[in-house]
Amino acid sequence: MCIAFVKKSTNSNYSWYAAIVRDENYEKSWAPIGKHWPDYPLANGYLDSKSGGSWLAYNDTVVALLLNREGSTNLLNSRGEITIKAVGNSTNAKMSLKTLQSNISSAYRPFNLLLMDKDDIFYLTNYGTDCLLKELFIQKITDELIMVNRSFPNDWSEPRIRFNFDSISKIADPEVDTHDWESWLSLFEEYQEVFDIKEEKRLNLRSKEWGSLNVDFFACPLDSQLSIVHHSIQLYDGLAKNS
Repeated sequence: MCIAFVKKSTNSNYSWYAAIVRDENYEKSWAPIGKHWPDYPLANGYLDSKSGGSWLAYNDTVVALLLNREGSTNLLNSRGEITIKAVGNSTNAKMSLKTLQSNISSAYRPFNLLLMDKDDIFYLTNYGTDCLLKELFIQKITDELIMVNRSFPNDWSEPRIRFNFDSISKIADPEVDTHDWESWLSLFEEYQEVFDIKEEKRLNLRSKEWGSLNVDFFACPLDSQLSIVHHSIQLYDGLAKNS
């Protein structure tokens, strides 16, 4: 499953930096970053060609990162539309929260969502202890570093979080103004061959049918006149179908 992390900036010009690693089946069809949704004119994101949604979406001021959560998937609504609704007509994270609270129900498959702007970082989920929730659980994040994948934030029982947390916490801030993300890219230099989900440790994974295809970085300026910065790196092409 995908994994994301958000780290508070030590640079006075930025609020936070974030990354989401896309772990995907090589056969899945998708389209590159773009404005794919006419009803949501502010939203930029990848396009899942089958569902019409995206695992990430952003505009000039808000970022939404979606991760699948363990639990029942025998439901109709695709999670991918949640990110689009979150940022499609919103100019800040609290505005996005109001949109989601009035539109998102337990009809969606279990998900984790990170919703962020220059002032706030929120964690949302529709899944509790072995069941879907009737209302979204929302937590404001104040940690210096948060990592999320298929469980709750900073879940130390998740090997991928436990194995990488310390190295991420010590990594230097990227040099965003010069487009230099080398310090963060170093986290993905080595990949791990995976044969069992319980063996997952590294941020960059590969298996026979799926792998870590790309990582997307975000930097959020504190200056409200500046837009959120996005930078994407392909980790592995596999047999992925980029439509």
